[in-house]
Amino acid sequence: MKITNKFLSLALVAGLSAPGAQATVDDDLQAIITAQGFTGDPAQGFDLPLPDEPEADLGKMLFFSQALGGEFNAACASCHHPYLAGGDGLALAVGVDAENPLLLGEGRKHPDGIFNNPRNTPTVMNAWIWTQGLFWDSRVETLADGSISTPDSPFGETDAAAGGNLLMAQAGFPVTSVEEMRTENFETGNSNQAVRDHLGHRLANTGIGVNELAKNEWRQLFENVYGGQTPEGEDVVNFDNVRRAIASYENSMNLTDNPWFRYIKGDINALNESEKRGAVLFYTPAPEGAGCFACHSGETFTNQGFFNVGFPQIGPGKGHGDSGWEDHGRGGESLAVADNNAFRTPTLLNVGVTAPYGHAGAYETLEQVVDHYNDVDNHLPAFVAARSWCQQSQFAETGNCQTLFPEAENIADGLLAKITALRELGIPAMLPLGLTDDEKADLVAFLHSLTDPCTQDARCMSKWLPDPRRGDPDNLQLHAINKDGLPLSITRQCTEVTLQGGPLPLDQMECISGGHNAFFFEVAEDNTPLYISTTGGTGNADIFYNANTWATPQNAQARSVSADNEEVLVITADRGLRYISVGSRTGYDLTGITVGIGRR
Repeated sequence: MKITNKFLSLALVAGLSAPGAQATVDDDLQAIITAQGFTGDPAQGFDLPLPDEPEADLGKMLFFSQALGGEFNAACASCHHPYLAGGDGLALAVGVDAENPLLLGEGRKHPDGIFNNPRNTPTVMNAWIWTQGLFWDSRVETLADGSISTPDSPFGETDAAAGGNLLMAQAGFPVTSVEEMRTENFETGNSNQAVRDHLGHRLANTGIGVNELAKNEWRQLFENVYGGQTPEGEDVVNFDNVRRAIASYENSMNLTDNPWFRYIKGDINALNESEKRGAVLFYTPAPEGAGCFACHSGETFTNQGFFNVGFPQIGPGKGHGDSGWEDHGRGGESLAVADNNAFRTPTLLNVGVTAPYGHAGAYETLEQVVDHYNDVDNHLPAFVAARSWCQQSQFAETGNCQTLFPEAENIADGLLAKITALRELGIPAMLPLGLTDDEKADLVAFLHSLTDPCTQDARCMSKWLPDPRRGDPDNLQLHAINKDGLPLSITRQCTEVTLQGGPLPLDQMECISGGHNAFFFEVAEDNTPLYISTTGGTGNADIFYNANTWATPQNAQARSVSADNEEVLVITADRGLRYISVGSRTGYDLTGITVGIGRR
């Protein structure tokens, strides 16, 4: 496919290129921006709270509290952690009964290795964009009259107890799911509302929930936010206020300051040339371009509709179809055959950091996703036949990945048959795009430009983590760790040096090379446990620590020295500036260095 001046005529109409002039890619993009009416601010018109406002701050603490798990072993953040881009970094979610409930991301699993959650965890970032429905099948959705339907009401009918908005309604359901937060042993056989009421009483320390928390300081926190709003005779600590606060916290997660929006606002250097070419492809209708904007439309990058795009079906499924391994998506809710295998169009905001992709998380990279759309007829069967999802660590570590999902090929054949049937009816469903390798690379580059850099900056994302200075109201706040037992942090693939020395951010990996790199960092509170670690790369990196001055091998008050780059140094530090260095006589290259904050 060759893209040349696709929007030249549109640019001329918009007055962006002189008659007869050769339009540049910037001219094409300006024409697109003008035609689409883009502003670079998708949150315009939304009343979004800040994460430190009282209601959102209460929601933040609730979001991280394992007290909302039926058996105290799962929090909302167990599957939606800010350091994991508002998700869990896994293809298929692992909710309750994890081998280690504190371990998030890679390595989180059930002791018996089973997969009992059928779907990929959507990011909670920018959850405010969803005005029509939540979950992959929009089983919590806005009806035509503005009311909300949920699984607690018949499909398409109003749930009078849903709450005041979609996010509030949605927050009432993960706690009721046996696989996500409830467990099989909590309120067994009882209704969803019975589960919520019990959890409300648990936090209130009343009724059925009395004394379930050894420490319970929730009441004053609820009084501070809702004390003046609670009707007389009603306890301020109740589950409606729980989900109201959580919805406020989720609404605060506005992460839309990305390069594409900066470009729209006038910074033409915000995108490189590859990203610009990819943007033109994205907004050019097929067959001349990729036509992605047809579904990923507007500045929220979703039309919120439902489509069968033939993504691989892995995981346990939802018990649908003859085999029971299928997931009919929207059809599982509407029971309309036409909706089978159709899923809500995901937003592409921050798509560069929200892998894996698809309703079952089968695709690990954006390159795989683009290959799927470029030629589903050949890519899907080849991907499934090769069991390519086994490259993901979540499945590779099982030891039996090749036999995990025995119906995957049959389901893929059925998906392609449905797509073929649509084409025979004259519907241009998933037609081959014919993109070249260079065009696919440009398209992927543009997709990465939709990611807000804040998502990879621990200092920026920390405002969506509970402030340790506020205390722990129930001693059940989730303090997550990674597969190595270290505090969860924002990691990266070290392909280039990101920092050579000076101030070192906490909870965030930086990539270093050389023979001596000296850093300092600021500790906010006395008696703070710090986990200083290096990993990856080549060579031999050692760690040296000094509480008072630049650290060297000679003055180190603590050190971690071994024959490789996998060093861990654990110290307890008081507030103030503290110093470390990484050194080696033989050098090291592209090694990750992280200072993580542990639990006090």
